[in-house]
Amino acid sequence: MPQGSPSPVNRPNENRSPLTVTVLAGVQGGEDILLLSGRLDVLTMHTLRDYVWYCLSRNQRRIRLDMAGISQCESGALHGVAGLQEGLSAAGGYLRITSASESVREARNAVRLPRDFLG
Repeated sequence: MPQGSPSPVNRPNENRSPLTVTVLAGVQGGEDILLLSGRLDVLTMHTLRDYVWYCLSRNQRRIRLDMAGISQCESGALHGVAGLQEGLSAAGGYLRITSASESVREARNAVRLPRDFLG
């Protein structure tokens, strides 16, 4: 496989969560990309947190979230994502949202997070 090619990895949470996360490790300038699909709510945030911790365990502090595949998004979960962003920033990294579904945009509007929250 050529250097820089996406290599999907699914690791931390082996149970069947309504949130699916696929990790593309070390792409786009060495960033990890987390492709999210399904439902993001306060009950599935642990799955996303597990994957962020997995990236951190590999010394990866530059993470992009592709949330285009999120079919349902609760506003409370976005506060959890904001907390992850703050934590990575404090660790010298970042968590950026590159794509967002309509459900994610609606949830962002409901809690009045800044427009740049979604990148």
